Amino acid sequence: MALAKHMGVYWQGKGSVRGPDVGDFEVRWTPWETGKLVLHEKTDKPGKRYHLVTGEYGQYTLRGWYTMEEGCRPEYWDDTQKYPQHFIPQGVLHKGIMVGEI
Repeated sequence: MALAKHMGVYWQGKGSVRGPDVGDFEVRWTPWETGKLVLHEKTDKPGKRYHLVTGEYGQYTLRGWYTMEEGCRPEYWDDTQKYPQHFIPQGVLHKGIMVGEI
């Protein structure tokens, strides 16, 4: 909802209809301010922007975005976690117009 508010896009909320999270974008959230964007090589969609939102309790920060192709690279792979995935640090995310505090 934070990304939708920032972009001025209607958010249909969580429901049974599965489509992009906000407009044509996907969102990943973590309560940790230093959290990383998590991408899933087998299930994420090529060409989509995946935005990282951090925070909780109404205080959220849009950290940036990456496409699945940019993020699913060997240097971001971490198989030491319970569920091996790509973990992209905030410092490399595209900031652009999509970043702002909500």
